[in-house]
Amino acid sequence: MDSMDITSGNNDYKNPNNPKAGIVPGYSAGPGYDLVTGWGSIDANAFVTAYLNAPSPSPMPTPAAQSKLQASPASLRFAITSVGAASKPKKLTLINASKNGKAAITLTQFNMTPNLESAPGGTCEVSQMLASKQKCTLCLQ
Repeated sequence: MDSMDITSGNNDYKNPNNPKAGIVPGYSAGPGYDLVTGWGSIDANAFVTAYLNAPSPSPMPTPAAQSKLQASPASLRFAITSVGAASKPKKLTLINASKNGKAAITLTQFNMTPNLESAPGGTCEVSQMLASKQKCTLCLQ
């Protein structure tokens, strides 16, 4: 069954309880889309055919593996020293705490405050890759 376009008429409003109130003008119908009939009647056959032939959506991509870098201990305390004197080195362990099989972490740089510097004996290096559960140590003073 084909849909039929309504091409004549309007949606003016006249209050049947108060004929003296006049007419509130609406919109007139015409060929094709108009403000009286809106989008018109649905062609159910065309809708179902389009629905059944629509491409299937692609599956959602798998989220990228999440890596998690942890430091142990969470904070370091250094003894008070004289200006220019180095403190006793402390070890800071960096751990890729990601679950097995998750993304590796590449250490790209180490930024330290001006009053902190690296000391010999650490195993962490710039450009080093830590696989899940792998760790390395920074020595700081």
